[in-house]
Amino acid sequence: MRIEPPVLSDFTDERTQLERAIHKTRINAPDQGARGGNPGPIGSRQITGTALYDAIYLACSEKLATEAGRKAIVIVTDAEDTGSKVRLEEAIEAAQRTDTVIHILLVIDPRYGGNAGAAHKLTDETGGRTISVRSEKKLMEAFDEISEELRTQYTLGYYPSNAAQDGKFRKLKVETADKDFKVLTRKGYYAPKG
Repeated sequence: MRIEPPVLSDFTDERTQLERAIHKTRINAPDQGARGGNPGPIGSRQITGTALYDAIYLACSEKLATEAGRKAIVIVTDAEDTGSKVRLEEAIEAAQRTDTVIHILLVIDPRYGGNAGAAHKLTDETGGRTISVRSEKKLMEAFDEISEELRTQYTLGYYPSNAAQDGKFRKLKVETADKDFKVLTRKGYYAPKG
């Protein structure tokens, strides 16, 4: 039996629905699965912590895989994963295969720890950004920054020299002539499988 995390709000542009979903979220509830709450997204096991990588993997492979156009996930997290079945690399691969950019608003409480390294790896590999937030004001500013970036993106295209449709990962590197500009881009893509 496959058990998935609760979806507090599906795709919507209804602000009130999103606000209700945000208010339903719980932070620092590591034993919720053990007390009969949601036992986790992949497999039929009980989770005793945060399954961040599982959530990213499922969001990309089951929700975003069939969506057309630009796709982005904005996550408010400490990036500490304590219960996923999939590894960090599998979550990144799911995002890359679905052309999904991950942005992380990193909230690290020194009392509970966090994983800034994992946050940066997720965002760097998918063309997103990690922004550390330490207050509600900074959180709102970070949302505004990400929102502005999502509205002002450019799309570049090219024809690869390797035309093999082998499903393998191809590395990309985008540079600008003016080193004062910073380019956010994913590190590569998966070739189609033919």
